[in-house]
Amino acid sequence: MEPQTRGPARNSPAQGAGQLENKMMKIFFKKLLGAFALMIAALLLPTMATAGVSGQAMPLGTVFAGHQNLCDGVGDCSGRLSGGYINTTVATANNSAFPGDAPAFTMLGGQQSTLIVGGWIKEVSWWQGSNDSYNFAAMNFMFNGSPISLFIPGSIFPPADGDRTSAATNFSAYFVFDEAVWMNSIDFGSFLNSNEITNVTALVVPDPGTGTVPEPASWALMVAGFGMVGFGMRRRTATLARVSA
Repeated sequence: MEPQTRGPARNSPAQGAGQLENKMMKIFFKKLLGAFALMIAALLLPTMATAGVSGQAMPLGTVFAGHQNLCDGVGDCSGRLSGGYINTTVATANNSAFPGDAPAFTMLGGQQSTLIVGGWIKEVSWWQGSNDSYNFAAMNFMFNGSPISLFIPGSIFPPADGDRTSAATNFSAYFVFDEAVWMNSIDFGSFLNSNEITNVTALVVPDPGTGTVPEPASWALMVAGFGMVGFGMRRRTATLARVSA
């Protein structure tokens, strides 16, 4: 009598259900762990991005000690300024009444410009004209070795509501970092009507030796990347909530 051959052992219905349940539980816990990691990252990222930055609205014409001029509103500011903007004065396009009738670069509705900085800074300031909630700026800098874009909505400042002369709505936006940061660029724009900017200055400081300065090729790619994103949210973006007046 020839020995009988048996096929591969088959699990009972109960065993099959148990294995399926185990597999489903593993998938569930993997997804749960991933979601938990994303939640932690979402909670930590804004804190990391905005750590050590404070802002204040100062009277127009305030002189900040040690600041160097980055853009005086004339032309393309020696090649630093690019993107969508027009050059204006009080006599053109209803420009805000800046001290000394200073020229400005103005972003109309839907326009965004980029001012290249490319240096270590501790403070930055600009004259903000006829501020409204639809105006914005974004400071693009290195923080702990990662590129960060700090979005600054016009809503954190007093609204102009069409007033081009009030000191409360035409002011120097002044920001201070607790530690020096490598500032790649600053974006300025508007979602609706004009955003008038001039006299962009910064307190430029020596290299603190942190080793976080990007190589020239990487820096160029980051600047291009920030520009292509436009009005969209960046991968690592934080929003400044409110500044003191």
